Amino acid sequence: MRVFAAWLNHDDARSINSIDTYVTENGRSYIRHYLQDFGSNLGSGSTSAQQPRGGYEYLIEGDKIAKGLATFGFWRRDWTRVDYPANPSLGNIESEFFQPWKWKTEYPQPAFEQMDAADGFWAASIASRFSDDMIRAIVDAGQLSDPEAARYLTGALIERRNKVVAWWMTRTNPLDRFAIERGGSGTELTFDNAAVRLGLATARGEYMVRWTALDNASGTETPAGAEKPITGLRLVVPSDAWGTRDQACDRYAVASIKTIDPAYAWWSNPVVITLRERNGVVTVVGIRRPDGATNPVRNAATR
Repeated sequence: MRVFAAWLNHDDARSINSIDTYVTENGRSYIRHYLQDFGSNLGSGSTSAQQPRGGYEYLIEGDKIAKGLATFGFWRRDWTRVDYPANPSLGNIESEFFQPWKWKTEYPQPAFEQMDAADGFWAASIASRFSDDMIRAIVDAGQLSDPEAARYLTGALIERRNKVVAWWMTRTNPLDRFAIERGGSGTELTFDNAAVRLGLATARGEYMVRWTALDNASGTETPAGAEKPITGLRLVVPSDAWGTRDQACDRYAVASIKTIDPAYAWWSNPVVITLRERNGVVTVVGIRRPDGATNPVRNAATR
């Protein structure tokens, strides 16, 4: 949610603007999540343009207030230099000064502070699916009377999307699109590098894999050979990587894959993929992505 809120500058994203309900449909009961109150986004402050501070500073930040008092107003916040469009069809939204890791809501949001790099990757991968043409169509649906306002808003949303995707897709090992194929050498696990696919990194990285056999009944893993380099973006599942069958007669194998890229040292923390073989059919049943050595959101608040 933080990734999308930052993209759209939805700085009023807080707990009071969400609600959970317990519903029953077709004999099945579950919790349904709702979001409400979207008056404060896209540069709007509900009944007027958003405050220039919106998205860059909490409503009250004691240290910044103290700096302003101590310097008799000579110390200036960096966001006061932002150049917003002087167009009555637009609110205060821009893309040049925007930095995803520094973006803030109106009030501190504990849930957003708990977001880790793996959460950010998941959300950014969804945001990346909004193409430029889709964003243009969404803005066109708003039927702004001023073509220049529509052009500006479209450009700002495209650039803000680019920034949230570029930041969060590279904060963790970006291996993605895991799938099972039958090849000439047997069962193969295929994947790609999302950062390379989206043009955020070069294809110079190398990959290493370590297989372990998972005993699903006990949860223990037994190494199946040493760590080794990967040739291409596919892996043959070795026969000794399968654990003992459980009570359901299923068996499991685990692949831990590192990405070695000198520009992104933290990518060496592996993505862990769990495979299950059931009745001769192999499927991917688990993807555990590293959440980062530190919390990038919490750290950004101190920068």
